[in-house]
Amino acid sequence: MFGQAPSAAPAPPPEVDKALRARVQEFYQDFVDSKFRKADSLVAEDSKDYFFAMEKLPFKGFEGPKSIVYSADFQKADVIMTVDTELRSPRLGTMHIRPDHPSTWKLVDGQWYWCHVKPTFIDTPFGRRILPKDYSENNKESLHSLVSGGEARKPPGFHMVTPAELAAQIKVDKQSIMLSSFQDSSETVTVSNSLPGPVTVEIRCLAMQGLTIEPMKKDLKAGENATFVFHYSPATKEPKATLNATVHVDPLSQDSPLTIQFAVPRLPKISGVAH
Repeated sequence: MFGQAPSAAPAPPPEVDKALRARVQEFYQDFVDSKFRKADSLVAEDSKDYFFAMEKLPFKGFEGPKSIVYSADFQKADVIMTVDTELRSPRLGTMHIRPDHPSTWKLVDGQWYWCHVKPTFIDTPFGRRILPKDYSENNKESLHSLVSGGEARKPPGFHMVTPAELAAQIKVDKQSIMLSSFQDSSETVTVSNSLPGPVTVEIRCLAMQGLTIEPMKKDLKAGENATFVFHYSPATKEPKATLNATVHVDPLSQDSPLTIQFAVPRLPKISGVAH
């Protein structure tokens, strides 16, 4: 009937989901270990030529799966992992990034295999880039040159962007804040994203009783700002030690230090003291 909310996708059989997750973990671990011959055993037969020819950069680590979307018959699955890797380009040099890394898997004779699907776009720190219709995966132009624009695509007035200039597009309005060690208090920190693509901002610091941060993590689209509220309700009125925090931004893997200090009550003035 019209007006009804769409029903949730049916859950996959537990044994199917467990088997897929194990194969995905094994595949990505092979990339961390640079064991690409071993990873080839997890590649579907119709994708082996592509896997053999493609550029293989080892990952420094990975997390996930962040999401798994199965086909209706549970014969295929789109998986998204988060990987630690490096972006290399003539414009930016080498940058450590933590992008979402999609992959497609299919069941063949009861086993899950990685398979290649020709991409139509890539996500970069500059936003989503649509691949040109004439893009051939077998040519010498790598995805890294498409990310950076490529010398052949350099427009008039092109400006070389350095990693420092890229990082400067993320602004944190404060490097330190002051809360009270003896009474309830609040302070804010605002982060601005001037990049043309989305970023994820996360406040990282040690847990402290009475200290809350809202929100801890925020997804910022291009041109957006996010305000993080630090609130502290001390259990005692004793002086508190300074707390060091970090404003972490992905996929740039950028860290901005933030110092959290705690004010103590002012001492009362004493009159009639002889000098």
